[in-house]
Amino acid sequence: FPINEVIKVPVEREQKIVIKDFWYYEKEEQSGKKNISEVVPATLDPEHDGYCLTGDANIVHSIWNVRYRIEDPYLYKIRHEAPEDLLQNIVANSIVKITASFTVHEALHTRSDELRSLVYKYAQGELDILETGLQIHGVEILQQIPPRQVKDAFESVIQAEKEQSKVIQTARTYAIELLNNAIGNSSQVLHDSQTYSWEVRQEAE
Repeated sequence: FPINEVIKVPVEREQKIVIKDFWYYEKEEQSGKKNISEVVPATLDPEHDGYCLTGDANIVHSIWNVRYRIEDPYLYKIRHEAPEDLLQNIVANSIVKITASFTVHEALHTRSDELRSLVYKYAQGELDILETGLQIHGVEILQQIPPRQVKDAFESVIQAEKEQSKVIQTARTYAIELLNNAIGNSSQVLHDSQTYSWEVRQEAE
């Protein structure tokens, strides 16, 4: 008395949620086990498979991990009935929105870190506007892959890009060697011509 109820809020403990909304359907015994062979269906099933669309109308599957803490226990308990559910929905919506501004190649390879960073910033901004009392401490992409049905095609493109980079690097190395040799030869020719010129002047004198 006069306290009616004491609510303890774990403000110091970092918590996490794993978002699998955009991952394809897996049976329970297959989930998380890479050594189990699975027959890949011919197409995606929108009723069961999760996925996210990129800006160039391609599909990616992804699993995300979000680390967060309760920064304001008052807002956390008063403003919303289920703040963790709200957090998950906001991050999921952020993933959909931000991924739609990237190409599939950027999302999977060249700009994946930027994608993760923008999801974090956008989601935290929404949480602050809604006064949830939650602070995101990290957003990680645990897994991100193209659809299994076209995996070989994506791997072929990646392999071709690696070969292209290798050929370009070899060509650049060869060009540098030629340039260095040319500079060395020109220096020798210049030196020889100066020596010859000096000898001719001496003989003329």
